[in-house]
Amino acid sequence: MPIPPQDNLAAALLSLIGDEKEHRIRDLFDPLARHFDLTEDDLRETIKSGESRFKKSTQWAAFALRQAMFAEAAGRGSVKITDMGKKILQENHKGLDLKIRQNLIYSENRDSADKSEETLSLENRKENALPDDRVEEALAEINDALKQDIISAVRSLGTTPQEKGAAFERLVLNLLEKMGYGSPHHLGRSHDGGVDGVMYRDAFGLDRIYMQAKCFDETRVGKTPIESFIAALDRKNESKGIFITSSNFENPARKTAENANKRIILIDGDKLAELMIKHDIGVRKKSCIIIKEIDEQWFEDI
Repeated sequence: MPIPPQDNLAAALLSLIGDEKEHRIRDLFDPLARHFDLTEDDLRETIKSGESRFKKSTQWAAFALRQAMFAEAAGRGSVKITDMGKKILQENHKGLDLKIRQNLIYSENRDSADKSEETLSLENRKENALPDDRVEEALAEINDALKQDIISAVRSLGTTPQEKGAAFERLVLNLLEKMGYGSPHHLGRSHDGGVDGVMYRDAFGLDRIYMQAKCFDETRVGKTPIESFIAALDRKNESKGIFITSSNFENPARKTAENANKRIILIDGDKLAELMIKHDIGVRKKSCIIIKEIDEQWFEDI
């Protein structure tokens, strides 16, 4: 049989992870293939990039479950069912694929509900979109999935809190260097004075910016760490700083940074992943699509 549609794959995937354990997506390929009685020929089918259509479809199905909040990332390349997923699994097992599809359409529309009173369904928006729009939408969807993978990988760094913190600081310093901040210096934990690194915007080191990096899973950064960072900048008589986390910031933390008598930039996990993609940190180029258009000037000159 052909590779099942994404909503069917997602429904079967949700059933497989219904035991509330963490599951690596690659470990679910075989049981999923058996569930749908896929043949060797089915499994050999590839997409244009040469990747397995079945494996890629399964990865997208897992992402769809996360988008619908039926599953959540559980470490690098792993997923785990959520309370909402368990509820859907218990209440509507027979119509699970339809329920997932409805929820995905609702999730798409919910994000744009505040922007327009006439929110189109997912199908209508795709039908009305220009080819260029569909390419941009597909690229945005791919990058959204990539950002979630990056955040999950970042939060899985190290095996101890000390290793996690040190690895995250190295990651941030590498990113800042790629962004053009000279050669950022790691100050070390024993004498950092409340900051993790310093970077320079000029060759002589006259314009300094201090950095603090905190690697958390779901814990949001409150205002206390921001206040401590501002105090550290005061002790160094500095006016600029960047505070980076793999999670997010509570509103009081954002307000504390905004109201400070210094220029404090807050970078959360989503923005961090976006910057890592933009500056090729922790990612690699998989394929390149070139879109061409008519060169009218060429035809006029010939």
